[in-house]
Amino acid sequence: MSVVLGANDISIESLLALFQAAGLSAVVDDDGDIDITRDGIRTFVRLDDDRKIMSLFSIWQLADDASLEDRVELANSLNVNIVLVRFCIRADGALWCDHQLVYGGGLTPESILRTYALFVEVCEAVGDEHEMIV
Repeated sequence: MSVVLGANDISIESLLALFQAAGLSAVVDDDGDIDITRDGIRTFVRLDDDRKIMSLFSIWQLADDASLEDRVELANSLNVNIVLVRFCIRADGALWCDHQLVYGGGLTPESILRTYALFVEVCEAVGDEHEMIV
């Protein structure tokens, strides 16, 4: 049985160590988020300590000539077809995707890494399938 990391054991520092121990290129950025690159996909991890929520997110630039209507249509299409990852268009026109984990009851290191790997797979598939994403 795997060890459960309690809510008080989950921090940016402990997650950074976990991702680095798993062989991922991970650093803490200027915003205090963990910036991870895996298989060319750049993602981030942010903690909301008050609500005990871990957010995995990625930001994708879209083609300059894509209209706002096309951008919103892309995000809506992704939300209809992909479960567990949310997509939206940011004010700057970029595509934002995220997934949240509640860690108030604790999480195992394996579940964190497995969820992260699935999130990256979704991001990679989306990036490969849509020509509007650059």
